[in-house]
Amino acid sequence: MIALFLAATFSTPNIPKALASISAGSSPSERVARASTLFLDAPYLLGPLGEGAPPDADPLLRYDVFDCVTLVETALALANAPSADAVLPVMTDIRYAAPPPRFGARNHFTEAQWIPQNVKKGYLHALAFPDAVPATRLFDHATWASGGGNLGGVALAEADYPTGTFSVPMVPLARARAAFGRVPSGSIVLIVRADQRDKLTRISHMGVVIAKNHQVFVRNASSKFGRVIDETVDAFLARNAAFKAWPVDGFAFYEPLDARARAAQLVR
Repeated sequence: MIALFLAATFSTPNIPKALASISAGSSPSERVARASTLFLDAPYLLGPLGEGAPPDADPLLRYDVFDCVTLVETALALANAPSADAVLPVMTDIRYAAPPPRFGARNHFTEAQWIPQNVKKGYLHALAFPDAVPATRLFDHATWASGGGNLGGVALAEADYPTGTFSVPMVPLARARAAFGRVPSGSIVLIVRADQRDKLTRISHMGVVIAKNHQVFVRNASSKFGRVIDETVDAFLARNAAFKAWPVDGFAFYEPLDARARAAQLVR
């Protein structure tokens, strides 16, 4: 019943046509917001993208199903790609440390790889708040010795392990409501959880902050709801405050930057 409902309410968008509307956005964050709108009600699927060959033979790009990360990545790619043919190279640039795309070079770990790489490449920058605190995570030998290098049954090569202490600026949960009202629509929000050594990351989810109809929403590909939804920020905060086994400590916010010049270089 649910699958039939989702299939009936979502159809894969015409990307060449949609790019004209997306590119009319007056800022990078507005372009991300416009791009993500294309995928409202798209079905949720964990890990829908891969390298098109073993060990992860899922495609490099698709527009019919999403998880939280691929929704954000696809919106960022569409916000910067100069043409439909350029979306794949830009998407690859966002998802991997360096070409060619391979499983070990993918930005698997959000705070250790995905954020640093996309800040360095000019796709994102951290939004500063006076009440933000550093949320740190150590990746060391103990992380990998405990099985952390095994991702979905695929073992990372030791050379691909990130090591070091990584940090994001986190607004504590108790103060987050005001922060959501201050960030530009189209900004990226990351859920930061308690630092537990049995977890491979502190960042468990991401979405796009959307301001519309005098309200603030979090647009996210949700496993709970089975699709891409716009969830009011109050409902989103209440739901995250209820987690007990792995508590939510707060949220980190990143603003999209104009990376169209970089994108143009990727397709030359």
